[in-house]
Amino acid sequence: MFTKFRTIFANVKSQTSDGPPVPESGSESELRKTINKKNQVIDKLRSKIVDDQKKIDGFKAVSARTRQNFLDVRDRNADLRQEVRTLKLSQRSEVRRVGWVTGDPTMDTTGWDEVPPQAPAVLRKRDRLRVLLLNSMGGSMSRYGKALMLHENIEADCIIGAYHPRRHLIYPNEANVFGVFSHDDWKEYIAWAVGHYDVIQSTTMPLSPTIAELYDWLTEKLGRRHIWRETGFVHHYLERPDILPLAAYQEMAGTAKRPGPDRYLGKSFRFEADKIYVDPSVMLYSSPEKGAYFSGKDTHWLPSIRDPEQYLYVPDRVKQASEPVYVYVPIHGASYWKGLHEVMAVLTRMQAAGAPIQPVTPGTARTIFPDLFPSIAPPATEGGAYPIPNHLLSALYQRVDLVIDQIVMGCYGNTGIEAMFSGKPVLGQKRFDEVADAPVIPIDAETLESVLLSLLDDRTDWRRIGAESRDYAMRVHSPQAVARRGAEVIRKVMDESTA
Repeated sequence: MFTKFRTIFANVKSQTSDGPPVPESGSESELRKTINKKNQVIDKLRSKIVDDQKKIDGFKAVSARTRQNFLDVRDRNADLRQEVRTLKLSQRSEVRRVGWVTGDPTMDTTGWDEVPPQAPAVLRKRDRLRVLLLNSMGGSMSRYGKALMLHENIEADCIIGAYHPRRHLIYPNEANVFGVFSHDDWKEYIAWAVGHYDVIQSTTMPLSPTIAELYDWLTEKLGRRHIWRETGFVHHYLERPDILPLAAYQEMAGTAKRPGPDRYLGKSFRFEADKIYVDPSVMLYSSPEKGAYFSGKDTHWLPSIRDPEQYLYVPDRVKQASEPVYVYVPIHGASYWKGLHEVMAVLTRMQAAGAPIQPVTPGTARTIFPDLFPSIAPPATEGGAYPIPNHLLSALYQRVDLVIDQIVMGCYGNTGIEAMFSGKPVLGQKRFDEVADAPVIPIDAETLESVLLSLLDDRTDWRRIGAESRDYAMRVHSPQAVARRGAEVIRKVMDESTA
């Protein structure tokens, strides 16, 4: 084969030289023809490649034009959609004023000008009272609504009134059945509700302009039939070092700001010195230390509710001196303004010194009592909701011996209520008249260690204190007791309206 190629090469070379061509043999001629045919095929393939590349380039150009057309259409559609939204908003505003549609919805306000119809009971068209309870989140008002219906024959609905709801359903009977409201949806709903319910009770003094605007509007339209309820934001509006020291407020709130009336964005109340004057409105407060901020003819403590059947009372046997005492402290990432870090410091020091105590917290309970939490995963973070599910708290209280509640603001909190229902001695505070008769063992950061050591030395009174705690909780915090207090206020304002 190589010989044949050399011969062909020599012949081609001879054709380009000055000498005569070398005659080709038959086999050489056939080989040249074959090569020429193959070269022709190659040339055709090259030509086809060139043609195909031109077609590809054409397709790319068409694709680019198509993509640009698509982008142009998309932009035009976006512009049209914006025009439609603008037109709809314009059409709405011709019929009624619409608030919170531009900018930050919690900051922009436009006023509430609708005049609602009178509620049926006010017009004497319905005998049974109907109440709407607005709740930020949590289950206290859902329990209250159920108690009003069961024990006072007052129809009550509870709906999450937060402008940034965390969940659609918090507790039974506390559902936003419409999903998460937009601000326009919420405004439409409230405008309807004032003509449907006899009384509307709001929750918390507002920190945003839109909520402040809503509450002021409710007061303007319903008068005293808009019942206010304060749960904690009041600490932002007045500096009361006798209740919450400034350093504690700033540290726990993570701010250098001081509490002050300038932070209150509503118009319904008057601020003077160390009081918020609420007349002629009705103000309920969830715990006595909050009530100390208010002055008015109708300020009332509406205690938190717990279900006595959920928190079982089983009298404990008296532990021997050699047995460790489990002390529960409800410290977690969202336990603000309670002084529980100081409590833990004291307990840790006592335990290191040999005191027979075992502190238990929501974070350590899973390790200390693993059988109580076989299938419940711990919380992903320290903040947010209470780390122990509500339905497991009763079993946890049955395992502990003593409970230490908040020690800063002068009153026990929800943990103290649950512990008293469970028949456990509670160490905490009761500085206000409303709770002066509570069987809570008084402490503060300085006296905690000495009081606890005395309890450890003499355990004979624990069962008596536990029994008195259960009786007190039933008398003050049971559904029947709280519903009776609330119903008295509701009927009072309704009697005024229908007189």
